[in-house]
Amino acid sequence: MKKIAPFLHKKRILDNKLHDFIPFIPLICYGIYKNGILPVWKQNSPIFTILTPILFLAIGFLIGGLVDYFRCLQKKEKVTWKQTPLYGLIISMTMPIQMNLILYAIILFFSLFLFRYFEEKFPRLSLSPLLFAETILLIFIVTTSISYENISEQNQLYFYTTLDRFFGQNIGGLASTSIFWMIISFLYLWFDDYYKKEIPILMLMTYFICALISELFLPTGNVLITLLNPTILFSALFFATNSKSSPYTTYGKCFFAILLGIIAWLSIRTFNLSTGIYFGITLISLFVPGIDFFAYQLEKKTGSFVETQKPKKEKNLKTLKKEIELPKKISEK
Repeated sequence: MKKIAPFLHKKRILDNKLHDFIPFIPLICYGIYKNGILPVWKQNSPIFTILTPILFLAIGFLIGGLVDYFRCLQKKEKVTWKQTPLYGLIISMTMPIQMNLILYAIILFFSLFLFRYFEEKFPRLSLSPLLFAETILLIFIVTTSISYENISEQNQLYFYTTLDRFFGQNIGGLASTSIFWMIISFLYLWFDDYYKKEIPILMLMTYFICALISELFLPTGNVLITLLNPTILFSALFFATNSKSSPYTTYGKCFFAILLGIIAWLSIRTFNLSTGIYFGITLISLFVPGIDFFAYQLEKKTGSFVETQKPKKEKNLKTLKKEIELPKKISEK
């Protein structure tokens, strides 16, 4: 069955439904270890602490499935599973461990369900449910000042080196702090021809260049912490490359990625808010149709546009009959 994978820009046959989940498995395992197992093992936290990250991830996945189920019931259609369960899982990976589980489940359900309603009313909307729900939740997190620190980070029990931060001892979402495992996930996606690898590469290059230049003229002394920001990397790999909310033209992807790299740097340098990049992606994704339109016109003028995005037309009945009858005629002769 043909489906649109969340990080792909063309239709393809997904023989294995687990294909889209594979890049997130190491990050999820590390998140459970960092925010669940480690506090119990090293700090004698209550044993149920292990369940907190697991419950967050399970709730996100199940809420996504419920949204698809209720929408199908409402429309009196056969139940079909879209990418919403995966979106719920990804959003859970970015949530602060201190957030109330019940509030999280309620906000996630209504934001995803509301988006599915808007999606039907405005089919040309370039925003994805992933970005819409993430933005709604982040508005709640920012306005209520929920901390992203786990128990260890709140108590400042350990001093983390640069290498520790690289492997995941960073302040951030419950399963989105390990830069090492993000790189492994990116390498897995790299070999998929349909993944828009140009976007995270250009976005991160722009972000690094802006951070290094600003450090030269306005030094802060923590350039490594700025560069090793897991939130920026996670957003570049899995949010900026979403199939519905990112450009498909070559020039469009370049412009989109460079603009997001600048926004990522500004959100940290100006507002000291790494999660601001999610707001930036949501905002810029609304203009993706316009970006693609102008990029397409420019590519046509320069002769660099290649129409690889359009799916091949299905063969009609007459063509199929001719292909079937031709071998028979040849054999009769």
